[in-house]
Amino acid sequence: MDGHLMPPGDHGEVTDATRQFLHYRYLNQSECYERRDGVKDSDMFRRVMDAMDIVGFTQAERAGIFDILAALMHIGNLSFEHDENSDRLGQSMGPGAGKSDLAPSCIWSRDAAATLMAVDATKLERALSVRRIRAGTDFVSMKLSAAQANNARDALAKALYGRLFDWMVKKINHFLRMDDSEKAKGGLHFIGILDIFGFEVFPKNSFEQLCINFANETLQQQFNDYVFKAEQREYESQGVDWKYIEFCDNQDCVNLISQRPTGILSLIDEECVMPKGSDTTLASKLYRACGSHPRFEASRIQRARGLFTIVHYAGHVEYSSDGFLEKNKDVLHQEAVDMLVYSTREDSFTRTLCEGLGGSRDRAKSSPRQRAQTSKNRGASVGLQFKEQLTTLLETLQSTNPHYVRCLKPNELCKAGIYERERVLNQLRCNGVMEAVRVARAGYPIRLPHDVFVARYFSLKRSKNPLLAKKQGTSFGLPDTDSDEGMAVISSEAKELLKELLDVIPKENDANPQGACERPDQGQFTTKCISVGIQMGFTKMFMKKPTYELLEEMRSQRLHRHMIKIFYAVLCVTARARYLKYLHAVKTFQIRFRYKKQQKLRRRRQIMMTRKRNAGKVQGFIRTVVQRKKFVCFLAVVRLLQCRFRYRRRMRAKRTEADKARKLANLKREQQMQAVTQYTESSTASSDSSPRSVTSHSNDIEGSGFSDVSSDYSDDMFTYNDNFPKHNLNTVDEQSSQLMPRASHRVSLRKSQSIDSITPMGGFRASQMHNTHGSQGQLVHTPGSRSRLPSRKSSFRNTRSSRAVALPRLDVIQHTSWVNDEDRFSCHICNKRFNMFKRKHHCRACGEVICNSCSLYHRIQSRSMRVCVSCVAFHSLDSPTSAGSTGFLRPGGGSAHSSNSSRKTSNGSAPDRNRSSTLSSGMWLNPWPEPPYPVDEEERLTVLRELNIRELGLSGKFNMYCEVAAKTMKCPIAYVSIIEDEEQLLVANIGMAHTTLPRELSFCAHTICQPSVLVVLDTKNDERFRENPMVKGDKGAVKIRYYAGATIFSRDGHALGTVAVLDTKPRREADQEHIGMLQHLSFLASEKMTQSTIQEDSDSEFL
Repeated sequence: MDGHLMPPGDHGEVTDATRQFLHYRYLNQSECYERRDGVKDSDMFRRVMDAMDIVGFTQAERAGIFDILAALMHIGNLSFEHDENSDRLGQSMGPGAGKSDLAPSCIWSRDAAATLMAVDATKLERALSVRRIRAGTDFVSMKLSAAQANNARDALAKALYGRLFDWMVKKINHFLRMDDSEKAKGGLHFIGILDIFGFEVFPKNSFEQLCINFANETLQQQFNDYVFKAEQREYESQGVDWKYIEFCDNQDCVNLISQRPTGILSLIDEECVMPKGSDTTLASKLYRACGSHPRFEASRIQRARGLFTIVHYAGHVEYSSDGFLEKNKDVLHQEAVDMLVYSTREDSFTRTLCEGLGGSRDRAKSSPRQRAQTSKNRGASVGLQFKEQLTTLLETLQSTNPHYVRCLKPNELCKAGIYERERVLNQLRCNGVMEAVRVARAGYPIRLPHDVFVARYFSLKRSKNPLLAKKQGTSFGLPDTDSDEGMAVISSEAKELLKELLDVIPKENDANPQGACERPDQGQFTTKCISVGIQMGFTKMFMKKPTYELLEEMRSQRLHRHMIKIFYAVLCVTARARYLKYLHAVKTFQIRFRYKKQQKLRRRRQIMMTRKRNAGKVQGFIRTVVQRKKFVCFLAVVRLLQCRFRYRRRMRAKRTEADKARKLANLKREQQMQAVTQYTESSTASSDSSPRSVTSHSNDIEGSGFSDVSSDYSDDMFTYNDNFPKHNLNTVDEQSSQLMPRASHRVSLRKSQSIDSITPMGGFRASQMHNTHGSQGQLVHTPGSRSRLPSRKSSFRNTRSSRAVALPRLDVIQHTSWVNDEDRFSCHICNKRFNMFKRKHHCRACGEVICNSCSLYHRIQSRSMRVCVSCVAFHSLDSPTSAGSTGFLRPGGGSAHSSNSSRKTSNGSAPDRNRSSTLSSGMWLNPWPEPPYPVDEEERLTVLRELNIRELGLSGKFNMYCEVAAKTMKCPIAYVSIIEDEEQLLVANIGMAHTTLPRELSFCAHTICQPSVLVVLDTKNDERFRENPMVKGDKGAVKIRYYAGATIFSRDGHALGTVAVLDTKPRREADQEHIGMLQHLSFLASEKMTQSTIQEDSDSEFL
């Protein structure tokens, strides 16, 4: 029935959903479009999709499954119409020769099926309508008849559906597979459900119904063997008194169908192999071979129509031999296999299903044995394959413990609520249920081995088990069952136990009120056992279900009583253990309580004794403080009176010395002018005789002249910090003669050096040296006289080298001189702002507010005090007592303590003469190397005199440069300075409490002698600064370890000062970006500094 060719009107009024079924041949053959049970296919489809998600089917796999199913429905709609006689065997055909025999109405279904299968439509049609036959080395293509093409179509559909079914089963089994570890532990354990086909009886039964009914016969025979035959064999082997029960044995029916070589399936296979075999010859052969079998029937009318009847256990079924051979063959042609294996797209789902199907190319590459095996597998008939699968199923069932659930059909209409009694009863008889019930009634379903029976019910014995008391045998107290002796002992014990149970069971079972004899013989024992429902076999005990339930109830009651006793015993033991635990805890608590009480009393007595001792100490301390306060007040008054007395005495001495110095200065000025006049006259007189020498001497004189402004370049122009007193950094000569003004003393030294330089010209030096240098060391210019700057190699070097410089000692200032911490929001050294995690501290040496990271502890005046790193670096850590004994060197080999004695000597005394001779020697007295001098030192100093240095120091123009340099270079100390002839003046600084430094100690004295930036990564590794007091210190002292400075130049290119940074930590390498920033700051400072000039009133006052 081809539903797709029928008009919709022929089927009456149908819905749109029903009309879709009519277009597919494989769906409209049953003419049933709605389920009788009312289940909707849409609901079932959703459940199937959910189940596929759970099992693990991917979206692509589900799409491939539905594509294959849709392709199968379109393949079923294909129909071939060419004539069978139009083809001849051996007629050669090209790949595209001949007209297509496919019905024109099936072209769309062919294209749809080809698209869903991912194959070419022409190749699909050719695989179904043409068959290639090999003749020697050649291949001949032969068209198939319409019936053969339709059979090839159905074979392709069945093969595809079978491959899809097998793939889905494999997928589900893979999802439900066991782990390898569980397989390794033991055999494969599983729970399987077998759904039996059920008998099919139709008006016309063909080969399919024969296979299905054969499966039912085989499974029924397996059921009979398991239920009846195995049961009876078990009773006979155990020697149990058993009455044989008759049942319907269908083994002869199974043999009729499957026995070789006269079985129906074997005859069908034999006829399929015959060259001219047909369904008629098959029927004749069946009549001859099986006609005499009691299960096979065929009347004359049936023989004429090719029919036969088989007497199954469920009833008589009539079969038609028409189509048996074709359905049994059902072989998929090689052309269709090659099309599925090689013509489909590689990534298609069809190619995945057909892997391993066995194409012609794979067969050509395989060995002859493999090709023969493949041909055998592909040539096997449907009946043979079905029989082999059924045999495998039976082997699986025999290896398991089956449980049968018989499903009965209540009515023929398949509707709910209708029960046909005769139909159900007939099914019970046919299925062997009635016989199974009789076996269950007459048999003994409960079977226990003797050792298990004894171990389970020995608690019901009245006496104790002697074997259990001896603790022999297995865990149940029984001997080993592997030996014959052990089995005999167990059997005897089981029999003794059964005898006692026979006395117990009747008392509780009213079914047998008679009691057993005290010593029954074997017959009476067997009779009594049968009466109570127990029989004893050779190795097992057989019990009926009521008897088993009675024994179990008695065992439960006995165990319950024993459990109560055990429970009480356990409760007793538990309660006693809890009591002992609590008793121990109470005793421990009492001991701990007494111990704590005694400990508290002892601690209280100790506290009272400690308070008494502390009260005595506090009283003594208070008395000491009161007396010390009185002593300190008295001492302060005495010191104040002493200070006032010494101050007045010093002031009187200063005024006296000042008067003497003024007189000596006037006298020296007159003597020097006379000496200059005499030298000028002598030079003029000798100029006529030796012009060249006169010229040379004149040049030397000009080069050794004095500067007009040097005398007025006094120290009073700058404000110095009290924490770094200027007189502490003076030379030793200045400390020994503190009455001399600093500027005039510097001019006198330069004058003495210049006069020494012209000594070879005449006898001027010997006669004028002692007259020139008096005790005051001051030089006064007469009106009209002209002074010149000393030369670089004579005056400056000798003046500098005649001084021994040392750092001032670190001392403590008064608390009242500290800077108010409320006015400071950032550290004076590192300039970092204070916050709640950064505390404020005061330096005890300078009084500035600093942070914890910028401070250290040092012993000052025999006390450990907090000082900043700047004060530690720029001061000496010698205590006042040690400084007085150590001191520092002075010119002439004396010490600093000889200054008081030198002041008391007269102007013409020996110490002054020794000092004069030492000063003129030009010796460098400091342990570190002498710093160099710029080539243009004279011009540089001239430019410096034009600057308004006081304005530079008070304007604050350079403070920003110091902050930028300190933050960029990450150094705690930064400053902008001016290098004078003897001092370094700090115009602006960060991290220092000082405004001046001696030029001998300054690092910047080396910086101004080179145009580039000077960077010293570690001053201790540099020979120029290794012995510098700012670098070398005592153990634990923090000194300067890193220096970087850039020169500040004037517009004419003279070095004026530096922009420099200092750090107390050395560095490994120099950052070029930081050096560039420092160079840039020096350029900006040069522009700012050259804008400030000295005022005119200052110049006039100096002149």
